[in-house]
Amino acid sequence: MQINFNHPFWELVRVKEVDDCWEKPTNVDKSSGYARYRPHWKGKSYVASRFAAWLAGLVDSPDAPKDRKGTGFVLHKCDNRICCNPYHFIIGTYGQNLADCWNKERREIGDKDEQGKFFDLGRRHREYLLK
Repeated sequence: MQINFNHPFWELVRVKEVDDCWEKPTNVDKSSGYARYRPHWKGKSYVASRFAAWLAGLVDSPDAPKDRKGTGFVLHKCDNRICCNPYHFIIGTYGQNLADCWNKERREIGDKDEQGKFFDLGRRHREYLLK
């Protein structure tokens, strides 16, 4: 893997050994817990781990995938939302990302009721989502 370390993004990341998490502790989204990055050359911000995956050549764009049917979702092996180490990433599908979240008990799969509590969608629907 060829990582472009010449980009100013890496100045904001605590790059360590290959096996360690490379954390970007600044500009962390309070609702999602993911670090964000706003390049000077664009007005929008990106999820920092996705930007790192783009700099490493793992994905074609720093933008999130537009459609859930393709690949290009960045999954973390380390489950550290501020980690930007491309060696900790797996590129997968939307279903694989959901399955990863669910199997590691990081997210409920279902809908929210009026009180904001999740209710189960049922096994058949869950199996469809996780394909």
